Amino acid sequence: MTESTNLGINYNHEWARTPWAIRVRSVLLELVMKPLNRAFAPATVKGLNFLAGIDAPVIFVANHSSHADTSTILTRLPSRFARHTVVAAAADYFFDTKRKADFWALTLNAIPVERTKIDRRSAAVAQDLLEKGWNLVIFPEGGRTPDGNLQPFKPGAAFLAIRAKVPVIPIYLDGTREIMAKSVPGQPKKRRIRRHDVTVSFGAPLYPAEGENARRFAPRIEAAVIALSEGKATPPDHTHHTED
Repeated sequence: MTESTNLGINYNHEWARTPWAIRVRSVLLELVMKPLNRAFAPATVKGLNFLAGIDAPVIFVANHSSHADTSTILTRLPSRFARHTVVAAAADYFFDTKRKADFWALTLNAIPVERTKIDRRSAAVAQDLLEKGWNLVIFPEGGRTPDGNLQPFKPGAAFLAIRAKVPVIPIYLDGTREIMAKSVPGQPKKRRIRRHDVTVSFGAPLYPAEGENARRFAPRIEAAVIALSEGKATPPDHTHHTED
């Protein structure tokens, strides 16, 4: 196989959950990621009480405004979750080169997923990890918002929650876009990282109802994230939207 065939959705990330990689990632989380994120994203955290009585594994579902979103979530989670969590990341963006794939797999325990559809193989991998006790962070919009408005949620997280029989914890992130916004075609690229206060709001766990399918559960997850915004986010237009 050539290198390209081992990248993207085909990238082998199992090594990132070996004992040595877990130890390295724990050190990076405590000594690098937490200090850096707290320097650039001092946070007010709400709703951690909702996690107090919840046993792993769970699926954390959040809106997506910035590349700072993942570190903001991981550094604010209780250690029992943060150190045993995988992050669903776009296969075409984070796993397009070997160097990037290795970096994100080690530092974030990232796994490649298709963001435009439910890919059976990546869904099976995610389900297997959930069933083995790993938590999952997923951004159902499929990409960062280009304008600050919420994009329609895809049903992947709902599908996995139903298949793996695990709860969904909704999260709303406010302020991360001001730290590192997505560049918009035709406008100057936003390369500078700015310090900005953020709010991380965790919501009550969501469970699929008896007989509820992913396409019905997904809108409930979306509505729960919107509710956590306290009026800052509005329901997205489901008739048309663009991908990251």
